[in-house]
Order: sequence, then C-alpha cells, then structure tokens
Amino acid sequence: FWDFSFPEVRDYKVKILREVAEIYDFDGISIDYARVPLMFPEGTQWQRRDLLTDFMRQVRPALLEVGEKRGRPYLLATRVPENLLGCHFDGLDVEAWARENLIDIFVVGCRSSDADLFAFRHITKGTGIKLYPSFDDHHSSDGYIEPSVELWRGVCTNWWRQGADG
Repeated sequence: FWDFSFPEVRDYKVKILREVAEIYDFDGISIDYARVPLMFPEGTQWQRRDLLTDFMRQVRPALLEVGEKRGRPYLLATRVPENLLGCHFDGLDVEAWARENLIDIFVVGCRSSDADLFAFRHITKGTGIKLYPSFDDHHSSDGYIEPSVELWRGVCTNWWRQGADG
C-alpha cells in the first residue's frame, strides 16, 4: 500500500496517471478507492482526508488538460464505498469532490448491492456527476456463488429506480 500522507507518493501517482492518459487513447481513468482503501495509516484516514482531496485536485486538471489537447474529454471516475460513512471511514471526502467537480463519475459500491444512491444523488445534485452503482460479486476463491439472472435484474431495477445513471 502507498501512504498518501507523503507528497512524493501523491506526486508520483499523479505523474503515472498523466502519463497513462497521454499515451493511451482511453475514454478516461477510474481510480479504485473501494477495494484497496488503505491510503493512510489505520485510524488516521478521516483526519488526513484533505491530503487525498488535494491529490484529486491535482489529478483533475491533469486529465482535463489531456482532454483539451486531444479535443475530447478524458473522464475521471472513482470507485468508492457504498455509503458516505464508508467513504469517511476510508478518508474519502466525496462531498468535497462533488462540490468542487473533481470527478465525472462515482462508481458506488463493491461487493454490496446496498449502494446508498439517495445520499450520493444529494451530494451530486446540480453537478453533472454520474452515479454508477456496482457490485462485483464473483470471487470464487472467497466461496461466492454466481447469482441468478433474476437477482441481477432485481438489483439493477432497484438501482435504476433510485436514480442510477448506468
């Protein structure tokens, strides 16, 4: 794990993301904060949230610049825990990210179909930030069983009714 408390770590990660964006003609980049959430020493995550927000403030203009040069947007998505409390526990000030328009897409949730889309819709209201709930259920080494297509349809229908963008 990289400790984002160190400015050198944040700078290095920004450099890598910019390099990937400049080399590859992707539609965007997704930063996964849900499956590998330890960015700070345990127990200090929320106290250091501003450091991660500053990191996002560096990433955003770098990708906007790449998009400007190529003549089409370079989107920034972030996978975050399924609710605001989980985000705060991991040191993710998603409210600030939404308020400052630091991302284009919140990918909400990981290994849970209980994404709190109402809370995320509330903090993204008027921003244009898209909400994409997510449930990556297949981890055969963990003993998970593939759900039925009917279950998936039900989960996705619930998310759609709650205002998911995709």
